[in-house]
Amino acid sequence: MVTMRRQGKIKIEVRADHNPPHFHVTSPDSDFMVDLQSFTVIRGSGLAPELAEAVEWARANATLLLAKWRQINDSE
Repeated sequence: MVTMRRQGKIKIEVRADHNPPHFHVTSPDSDFMVDLQSFTVIRGSGLAPELAEAVEWARANATLLLAKWRQINDSE
């Protein structure tokens, strides 16, 4: 697991995990798994403002997140 960003209590993480490429948004009140192509929630629940803040950052840094996901998961 690699923490890509901390925003207050929110963490954006990339993990050695399954397809499709995705990232995790975690906080004491939220736990989401978000698709890296569509930025839709694959599963999870929590606070909408936390998710929105994380997705905004992730959209701006999608190339970085996808490269890290591929590196961790040995995928091209």
